Amino acid sequence: MPALRLVHRAAGPGDARRGIAGHLRGPHPAAGFLVAWGYVLVGWLIPPLVLLQLGFTTAATINSEFHGYPANLWWPWSLAGAVIVLAAGYFGVRASARLGLARSLYGLFWFFVFLAIVNSTIANANAGVNVSSRTAYAMGRIGAFPRFLAIVSPKHRSPVNSVLVAFVITVAVTLGLGLGYTPEVAFAMVATGLVITLVAIYILMNASCIGFFARRGAAGFNWLSYLVVPVLGIAAFVPAWLTAAGIKVFSFVTPLTPPLSYMGPGVAGFMVLGVIYMIYLYRTNPQRVSDVGLVHLDALEETT
Repeated sequence: MPALRLVHRAAGPGDARRGIAGHLRGPHPAAGFLVAWGYVLVGWLIPPLVLLQLGFTTAATINSEFHGYPANLWWPWSLAGAVIVLAAGYFGVRASARLGLARSLYGLFWFFVFLAIVNSTIANANAGVNVSSRTAYAMGRIGAFPRFLAIVSPKHRSPVNSVLVAFVITVAVTLGLGLGYTPEVAFAMVATGLVITLVAIYILMNASCIGFFARRGAAGFNWLSYLVVPVLGIAAFVPAWLTAAGIKVFSFVTPLTPPLSYMGPGVAGFMVLGVIYMIYLYRTNPQRVSDVGLVHLDALEETT
């Protein structure tokens, strides 16, 4: 039995998190910091993306069945979804996780299919808030973000301030872009920003993989897994990133037109802010930058 416990410990989730942390710290702690910074942006953009879809899909569906309902009255449904996600995040990880176990709503009638789509949409928005709020909580806990983001509800064990910040950003992006343009155009804008950020993170993670395993020495270095595959990944993702950003380096890339073309500079500006903030942290307390690679080692725990 002691041996079995030892094996279970060696293969436990803590070691998986250590592997992730090591990859984030691969070539340099700065890479880990910028990945975490970009990942927070990803978490902030996912809820507006799916809640915009919820809004215009719900409005169009109701209008098709009840023609007196305005097809362009989408925003109350997006806002309602945001409030549901806020409540789920406040009541903790277990409550918000249960929000997505009810996806098997199938039936012969369009209403049940529609309910399944609505449920799935809210569950995906909830997942985005979980990602952003838990990452912001972890960054706040080590002092890389303002420490008020690490405040946890004593009753529900949820990072209440991080959840609230994610809610405010969700509503601001959803209503700001959706009412400023149209919900469909806003959806495309947010999706463009997400792809630009995520593909850049994938490229950096491939490069970090090479650096992480290279530091282990030639004896444990698998050239196929730790060099060839990541290089091929970078080679595949770079054209995809250029296409998403509309940067015409290759002939097959089509430049983006406004307002989609605004997303590349927007994401770049966010990452520049991350670089500036990282420099500030290096000057004031460089250990906080290094600790970003360890933010997932002590996950937010909930009492039973």
